[in-house]
Amino acid sequence: MGYDWANHCVHVDFGLMKFKDGKMSTRKGKVVLLEDLLMEAVERIKKIIEEKNPSLENKEVVANDVGIGAVIFADLSTKRNKDVVFDWDEALNFEGETGPYVQYTHARLCSILRKYGRPVTMDIRFELLNEDEAIILIKNLWLFPSIILKAAELYEPSFISNYLIDVCGNLNRFYNAHRVLSDDEELTMARILLVYATRQVIKNGLKILGIKTPEEM
Repeated sequence: MGYDWANHCVHVDFGLMKFKDGKMSTRKGKVVLLEDLLMEAVERIKKIIEEKNPSLENKEVVANDVGIGAVIFADLSTKRNKDVVFDWDEALNFEGETGPYVQYTHARLCSILRKYGRPVTMDIRFELLNEDEAIILIKNLWLFPSIILKAAELYEPSFISNYLIDVCGNLNRFYNAHRVLSDDEELTMARILLVYATRQVIKNGLKILGIKTPEEM
């Protein structure tokens, strides 16, 4: 080409986007515009929010963030060179391996930190985080920089998406097994720091994927 930058160009291939009843095809007149897909996702999320949390403030904003995030996550959680089979029930599920699930986990952690209501400190007794669930979660968080580096080197955002699912799963196992806000002040401070760190990793990971992180859902 005659340009120096041409030597650094990389072809990043990716698969097709399909619905369950077949792929989107311009030749067959089955093309679905991205704008229409996103608008439909937002409308469906609005209905879910009305059922789950009708008193939520800023429902329009949250529905927009979660609906669009669901579509992005469904796309980027699949290996990029494989076809994406898009299914509404799966993509918008708050309990599956989805964007709404990760966003909801983030919002849940924000709620815990609001209830705590004090600055988070690093001055804790780290040895108190000795439960199996806490250790697994800490080790999982430690992997974050290497996951980001690997995703960048291989042009594979699905590494980040799948990592966030793992983090949320480990966090929820920890949360279900151990009370964060307890009568033991030192233990509470230690667990709050772990909650804070987990929330930050989830927030950073979603931001890299281009997904918003509502603090309430």
